[in-house]
Amino acid sequence: MTRMFKSLTANPFARALHLPLVALLTFTALATPACKKKAPEVTTATASYAAGDKVDVNWKGSWWKGEVVAVKGDKFRIHYVGWGANWDENVGADRLRPPTASAKRGSNPKD
Repeated sequence: MTRMFKSLTANPFARALHLPLVALLTFTALATPACKKKAPEVTTATASYAAGDKVDVNWKGSWWKGEVVAVKGDKFRIHYVGWGANWDENVGADRLRPPTASAKRGSNPKD
């Protein structure tokens, strides 16, 4: 027996530390790249909205009433109902949903 092995088997404390290390190294060796599959990519369904459609828009975790002003590629130009045009922005479909009664609206009476 080698000197290191003798010292590990003779000392119960050293043996207790050694066994988890051996198990970890064995598990790591068995985890081949075939086991480490990529997670499937999450894709958002492309919503089909047109200019003039009423929508709810997610802005920092809150849903607000909005209207699609224009569509350019996969982005939608949104006007927030009850807010000035300076708040209009381009958003992706992941921030839009069909209109609901629970969405908030701005306080501008002209809108």
